[in-house]
Amino acid sequence: MNENKLPRAFLDTNVLYPLVIRDILLWFAYEELFVPFWSKHVLMEWSRVMQRNGLTQTESQRRMHMIQDAFPFAMVRGYESLIEQLHLPDEDDRHVLAAAIRVGADFIVTQNLKDFPKSALSSFGIAAMNADSFLANLIRNNPKNALRAFKQLVKQRKRPIQLSQEVIQSLRNQGLKQTAELLHEMISRHQ
Repeated sequence: MNENKLPRAFLDTNVLYPLVIRDILLWFAYEELFVPFWSKHVLMEWSRVMQRNGLTQTESQRRMHMIQDAFPFAMVRGYESLIEQLHLPDEDDRHVLAAAIRVGADFIVTQNLKDFPKSALSSFGIAAMNADSFLANLIRNNPKNALRAFKQLVKQRKRPIQLSQEVIQSLRNQGLKQTAELLHEMISRHQ
C-alpha cells in the first residue's frame, strides 16, 4: 500500500459498528482508497458495543483480531500523553483526536460530528466527516477502485448471500444515502 499519497483517516468506534459501514470502509481501505487507523481505546469501545449487542467476548475478540491482521499498521500508539491537553465538547472523545493527531490523520470518520467541531480540529489540520460524506468523496475521487471494493464486499457476503442491490439497500438503511446512490449509479452503468 502506498500510504504517502492516500488520505489518512482515523475511524471512530461508531463507524466500526455496524457491520455494513465497517465492511465498506475496510474494503475501500483494502483497495487503497484511504489508509485506516484506530486505537486500543476505539477497539475496546467496539468490543463493549459488540458484547452489549449480543456477541460473545470470544467473537468480539476474533473480529478485532481480523481487522488488526488485515491492517497491521493501523493501530495508533503513543497518543495517550496528548489526551489531557485537548478540549472537545465530550471529554470522553479526546482519545480519538489524540490518536488522530499522533498519526497525522487528515480525517476523523465519525457519526458524531457535533463531538468534533471544526474549531477544535482545524489547528491540527484534521476534518471530521461522517461515513457517508467520507465514502462518497472517495467514490468520486477514485470510482474504479471504489467499484472494485464494492464488488469484493458483495462477493464476501455469504451468510446470507446478498446481491449488489441488497447491499446498497443495507447502506441506505444505515444512513449512507450518498454512498448508496453513487454505487447504484456505477453498478447500473456497468451491467
